[in-house]
Amino acid sequence: MKGKIKHITIALGICLLLAMIVLGLKNRNTIYTWFLGDVQTLYMQADSLYRQKRYEDAATLYSKLAKIDTAKRCQFILGDIYYQGKELQKGHEVIPGIGR
Repeated sequence: MKGKIKHITIALGICLLLAMIVLGLKNRNTIYTWFLGDVQTLYMQADSLYRQKRYEDAATLYSKLAKIDTAKRCQFILGDIYYQGKELQKGHEVIPGIGR
């Protein structure tokens, strides 16, 4: 009887773990957004830095925001910064075919 209870407990633990993994993967954008904090303020800061031609700082913020699947504008602007070669300073990879 004790062995049966042990096996059932282990099976339930595995099922709960799998359910948590599936829910975590399904809601990863929401979870990531929680960790970022105020997304609107980050976007406004990044946009302000971009307009001031402070591309390295803007790219840092845009790269955080671009990881959200629905942040298409951030992904586009970040791609534009890299494509134009405006932000290929230290700490960032040089993308083949785009380098200086």
